[in-house]
Parts: sequence; C-alpha cells; structure tokens
Amino acid sequence: SQVLQEQFGDGDGEHATCGEVSLTWFEDPAARRSVEGLVPAPPFSGIHDAEDYRRRYPDGRIGVDPSRYSKRAGAEVHAAAVDDTVEALRQLRESE
Repeated sequence: SQVLQEQFGDGDGEHATCGEVSLTWFEDPAARRSVEGLVPAPPFSGIHDAEDYRRRYPDGRIGVDPSRYSKRAGAEVHAAAVDDTVEALRQLRESE
C-alpha cells in the first residue's frame, strides 16, 4: 500500500515485515522487543524446504530493515487499513 511504501520503502521486507511488526507494536505494546543489534535481513532468494529456510533466515525475517519498526508507523498502518476497509464497504454497498 501507499502507507507501507511511504513509511518503509524497500526496507519493508517480505516476512516479519516492518508493517507487520509495527502494527503489532501499535496494537500490543507488550509485544515490543528490542531490535538493538539487528541488521537488515537478506532479501528473498528462494527456499527448498524448512531446513533451507532456517539456514537462510534464522530469525524468520526476510528482506526487512528492523531500524524502521515503530509504534508510530504501526498507528499509521492501522489508520490506513481502517480507511481502506471503510472505502471497500462503501463501494460494495454502492454496487448492490
């Protein structure tokens, strides 16, 4: 979405994304974990099986820049999702 691109750019990633983690931190502050010392995760390069996945992405993150995680960004992602849902419902009602 536009908000994800504005907030995180290419650092959003593909798994445990900045949007997902930031939204979790917004919705459940107790879920926040320290990202100190975490470096950007490698981009997706294919996987063959679970063992290969664990070897390539030991903490599960794919293509993510954890320095971009934030509760504030999570609030913006949440607001955009609500707005998108309301708009989708409006369009659905108009099409009936």
